Parts: sequence; C-alpha cells; structure tokens
Amino acid sequence: MRLLTLTNRYYFASIIVIVIIGGLISYQIFKASINKQFNEKLLAEKEQLIFELHSHENIKEAYYLNIGDKITLKELDRNIHVELTWLDTLLYEEFQKKELTFRQIRFSDTVDDKNYLITISKSLLSTDELITGIGEVMLILMISLIIALVLVSDGISKTVWQSFHDSLIFLKSYDIKNPKALKFKKTRIEEFHQLNDVISAMIEKSIDDYSTLKEFSENASHEIQTPLSIIKLKSELLMQDKTLKESQLKGISTIYTAANRLSKLNHDLVFLTKIDSNQFLELTAINLTEFVNKKLSHFEDLIVLKNIAVNKDFSASPKLLVNDTLIYVMITNLLNNSIKHNVEGGEINLRIRENELVVENTGLPLPKGEKANDLFLRFKKASQSKDSSGLGLALVKRIVDLYGMHIDYKVKENIHSISIMFDKHDDDNSNHRLSN
Repeated sequence: MRLLTLTNRYYFASIIVIVIIGGLISYQIFKASINKQFNEKLLAEKEQLIFELHSHENIKEAYYLNIGDKITLKELDRNIHVELTWLDTLLYEEFQKKELTFRQIRFSDTVDDKNYLITISKSLLSTDELITGIGEVMLILMISLIIALVLVSDGISKTVWQSFHDSLIFLKSYDIKNPKALKFKKTRIEEFHQLNDVISAMIEKSIDDYSTLKEFSENASHEIQTPLSIIKLKSELLMQDKTLKESQLKGISTIYTAANRLSKLNHDLVFLTKIDSNQFLELTAINLTEFVNKKLSHFEDLIVLKNIAVNKDFSASPKLLVNDTLIYVMITNLLNNSIKHNVEGGEINLRIRENELVVENTGLPLPKGEKANDLFLRFKKASQSKDSSGLGLALVKRIVDLYGMHIDYKVKENIHSISIMFDKHDDDNSNHRLSN
C-alpha cells in the first residue's frame, strides 16, 4: 500500500469521525437552544393561559392560541398535583394529516374550585425542517470537503513526492553488477536530498563490497586449492611407498581424506559465494526430463555398485529458464545425495510432472528429534560421512530460492523424499526469472 494512500485513509477517517461527532454535538446544541426558546414561549403562554382561565367564567376543553399550538385541559382529583414538566411528543395534526413533533409543557392548576391537568403543545415542524436543512448542508459540505481533499492530496503527491518517485525509479533500474554514475534528480526538499545522499553512500559501499567479494571468490579457490592439491598429491605418493609401516599409511590416508574433504568444502563455499553475488546470470531454456536422464547416466557405475533399483516416472518434459551451471549442480547434488545416503539394494524413485520434480530414495531413518528440512541448513548432515561437506542440500536450497521455486523434504519411515515445485518456462512468455 502506498504511503500517501495509507495516510489519506487515516486522514479521511479522522475527518469523517470528527464531522460525525461535530454534527451530533451541533445537533444537540441546536436542539437545546430551540428547546430553551420554546420553553420560554411555553412559559409565557402558560402565564397568559392561567390569567385567561381565571378571568373568564367558561372553561373550554381545547384552545388554540397560535397556529400549530394546542391546549388541552383534563379535570383531576383535587389532591393530585402535577409539577411543571417539559417533554417532546408526537401528536396527530389534522392540517398535515400526519403525526408531528410537539414540545409540551404540563402542569396542574385550580380554576373555579376544580383541579385541571393543563397541557400546552407547540409544533416543532418548522424547527425540524430547519435542523434537517442544516444537516443536509453539513452533509454536502462534508462530501465536498472530502472530494476536495482527495484532489488536493493527489496534486500534492504529484508535486511534493515527485522527487521520491524519481529516486525510486532510478534505484529500481540500478544494477550493482554494472555500476554507473549516481545521478539523482535535484530536489528542493531537504529530507529527500538527505535521503539521496544516504542512498548514494550505501550504493557506493555496496559496490565496493561486491567487488571485494567477487575478487575473493575468484581468488580464494585458486589460492586454497593449490596447497590442497599439493597435500593430496604428496599423500598419494606416500601411500604408494611400500617402505612405510601400516600405521604410517593410515595416518597419511587420514591426511588425504581430510584434504579431499577440505577441497570439496572450499569448492562448495566459493560456489555459494558466487551464487550470493549473482555471478550466474546467463539463462538457458533446459528440458528437465532430458537433463535428469543425462545426469543419471553419469552415476550408473555407483548405482550398479550399490545394487540400487531406479524407477522413473516422467509424465512431462517441462522446460526451465535457468543457468545451466546451477541446474547442473542442483540435479547432480540431488542424485548424488540419493545414492550416497541410500542402502545396499535400495531404491531411487524419480518423478517429473509439469510443475514438480521428486527424488525419493530408501535410507536410514533420521536421528530422533532431527527435522528433515533442517538438512537444508549449511553444515547440517544427517550422518557424519567423512566425504560430505554438509553443503550439498544447502546449495540445492540456495539455487531453488534463487529462482523462486519451492523445496520440501519429507521422511516417512525409511523413505526420504525431496520435492521441488516450479513454474515451467513458456517460450513466448518467460515466467521464470531470477528472484534477486
């Protein structure tokens, strides 16, 4: 939701509440003022009526002092006394042929030794019409005010916030991998000017960090892999030396295994760094079914060695718009994981649908308390395999996240299932894009 939209909602809601409350208060004030005037008139008419009643011999049941005014007298017992009271009531009006609101005053008085309940009613028709007219005017003013505020706010937004929107458009089009000169449009608003300065400083720092990270990822592999390769090579040569004792050969084998594991760990970490720094931007439309079949053939010897049965259920051939290096790493790690952690004589089930890839394999149950999806975390392993870096599934998860896919890991008894949901690539309209 836009900031201005949210602000205007609160602003207009406040205005409506204030207008409603103000209208109710104004109505009560008008009503009280009118009642006060009517009470004074009714009191005056009361005094006039009492004077006439005591001055004339004949008492009539109903009197009309003015148009719309009505007087009634009802005889009461002598011991009943009615205090002076005012009230609003509805009475049927013959002239209007409907019930109208009247303001009444009631009291008792003795005339010619008889006690009467005297009621003087004064029509509020004119005042009701006045209040209705005032309410209609206030409603029109309120609606006009809201419309005017919407138009004014929109105009202010286009003028005052234009600098902010210009900066936002510039930032959306800015590519840190292909940096260009930072040129924000000039603004007279001090806050936006400060914001642009802060953003410029942050972008320059990000460019420096990106360049440093990229340089590190490019150099780290070579700088670390070289001594590791020497260690591995020397270890291999020493293990072929027949003059060494068995205990010495075991120690050298341990060194070789550790160096090999460290070399793989370094490779995976550098690869993750390259993914995080968006160094795999080239996209290719890849047929997933053909790709999986091709990579599966690379593991044929390992599959035969562990006597694993492979069941394929490929009901579709979806195309993914991805980087070929990343999809290679993702599929290779999934297949390698399903073989490495499988059991002797186990199974691998591969399913491909229009929007899903599922890799299932038999294996040992997870340790008690272990959650399947925790294996996507870096250095998280279900087993303490010496040749595992703990980054295989973390790489898969990072690639899946990069392309906006969804991955899920489920374990039911001894069946491990990894499913990846994705949007297939349309040649005319690419649905799959990098998420960052």
